[in-house]
Amino acid sequence: MAWVTIWTTCLPSTVPISERDQLTALQAENARLIALLDGHGIFIGTCQPEPTTLEPVPPVLEPEPSRLSTAEKMALFRWLFRGSTDVYPIR
Repeated sequence: MAWVTIWTTCLPSTVPISERDQLTALQAENARLIALLDGHGIFIGTCQPEPTTLEPVPPVLEPEPSRLSTAEKMALFRWLFRGSTDVYPIR
């Protein structure tokens, strides 16, 4: 019967609740739920995001010119997509 009293506090009432009381009730409910999850071995992490450090971005390298001739590129394309009739090169 204890769980009934816990959930009845969540039901709307006709008596207006101050924002401070609502905040206190929500914080208590949050702590109860976190403890319940923790009791079942479920870790939810912290609410605060972990600080991240920005890594330097490597410079953009110019693409290397192709060592293949046009005929060699076509032969490679045909070899890679052999048997596929629905693949076409894009110019």
